[in-house]
Amino acid sequence: MNLRTYFAAILLLCLVGGCGGGTNGTGGVEIKGGVIGGSGEPLGGVIVDVRSSDDELLDSATSSTDGSFLIEDLRQGMVILEVDSSLNWRTRIPLVLTSEGGKDLQILAASTGFISSRFIEDSSLPATQVVTVVGRLDIDLPPLAVGALPGSPSTFSEIARLSQLQTVVDAFDDLGASHTLSVYFFRISSDEVLVRVYTTRGEVNPSTDSLNSPVQLGDDLLMRFDEDGKRSDSNGEFSPEISISVVWKEGGTNSDLGLNFSQFTQYDGLSVIQAIHVR
Repeated sequence: MNLRTYFAAILLLCLVGGCGGGTNGTGGVEIKGGVIGGSGEPLGGVIVDVRSSDDELLDSATSSTDGSFLIEDLRQGMVILEVDSSLNWRTRIPLVLTSEGGKDLQILAASTGFISSRFIEDSSLPATQVVTVVGRLDIDLPPLAVGALPGSPSTFSEIARLSQLQTVVDAFDDLGASHTLSVYFFRISSDEVLVRVYTTRGEVNPSTDSLNSPVQLGDDLLMRFDEDGKRSDSNGEFSPEISISVVWKEGGTNSDLGLNFSQFTQYDGLSVIQAIHVR
């Protein structure tokens, strides 16, 4: 299933480098782009904030009536791009600003509030490196019984029946082919949720007799939450928490990618996936 078919708005963002020194140098890096709706109409009034890794506001812009915006003279290094719209969608995207420039970032936002983003470089689709999944889990759902986690499931329905929340992600190999990752969340206790990633056996072993049966990729991730509903075992950075090394059936070389869930929270209310960022 291709998530990109679901979205209602597209933001095309270009990072252009200029002068500047090392990783923490100053000046010369600008962020510019445009916001358009699902029918190609420009979207004005979209707020674009640039924040440091410790959430300090560095600069801000609002898209004009033609959908365009420009932020100049930024430091090189790690920043968080926060995009907010009156259409009731918001996203936080990790970016590394360099003097190289030439990167495009696609943000696709649904009217439901779900957002996805993906880097496009040199008019091609580079292999996926990191997938950041953002969501909220219902704290009131009861945990699974001891021993109830799926061991070696033969169908995806067995996994879905036990999970609190699930989503799918499109990962791209080095040749640009798309492969579907299925991500499942299992409540273990009131403050612990286990995460597993699956794909079909046919994606990694096309000679198997069970092409559509699930196979787990990477290790389990156990997320722990504090009393405020935020991750207590994560520093909030966008580094991989589940690492996957796989040879896709259509890929040219081995693909190493990671998934990050550091922005997950748990509160009263419906469990929901809020954003998926692929880079």
